[in-house]
Amino acid sequence: MSQPTNPPTARTEKFPRSTDLPTQSPQFWVEQKDRYLRQLLIRDIEEMTKRRLVVYFANLFEADAQIDGRDPAFMAELLGDLAGAPADLLIQTPGGGTDATEALVSIIQTLMPDLRAIVPRAAKSNGTLLCLAAKTIVMGPTSELGPIEPHVQGIPATILEQPQVAAQNFALHMAGKYALAQTKSVAKKLLETGMMKGKQQVDIDKTVQCLASRDKYHSHGSAIDHKEASSQFV
Repeated sequence: MSQPTNPPTARTEKFPRSTDLPTQSPQFWVEQKDRYLRQLLIRDIEEMTKRRLVVYFANLFEADAQIDGRDPAFMAELLGDLAGAPADLLIQTPGGGTDATEALVSIIQTLMPDLRAIVPRAAKSNGTLLCLAAKTIVMGPTSELGPIEPHVQGIPATILEQPQVAAQNFALHMAGKYALAQTKSVAKKLLETGMMKGKQQVDIDKTVQCLASRDKYHSHGSAIDHKEASSQFV
């Protein structure tokens, strides 16, 4: 077998890409190396885009990897030094609580006024609602958004708002009704002031209805790819 004529350059070599020794102890660096390698990748992306990159990642296959009330404090910590600079938010999440999502939206809009969302794989449910806080969403062939209809006790809100449910369990019916109203209100406000600013109100309302109902997307796990997203938010 012949050997390559050109030895690999520094650009093609794998991490750590340098002969410099880490400043951490060898054992600590080995234990934490994935974190340091991610930091290198983030800096590489920032160099290409000339924008700050913040990563908000939740494993889609972990049952407890949800947006919850702990996240706003961590997000504020991550964004604390942006000072309004243009920034990208890389999002990977199956969704989570609407109250926590609304709090995240408020923090993101305050600290990231020039926001671009990047979806490498999936930002589903309230992850899609977070994306609506951006001026633009960057998607590729593997990217997915999804319907934003909330669930209460595991039941879709569009089912809970039906009169038949009200007759059997009024409290659960009202919980679903108000959860759906909250989600629609947040989505509408984000689209009116963001990606669909200046569009006809009827078009904005139609987009919210498509995302927050079962009229078009019959499953909460429906995949909205980049082509579908482009047709929705124009």
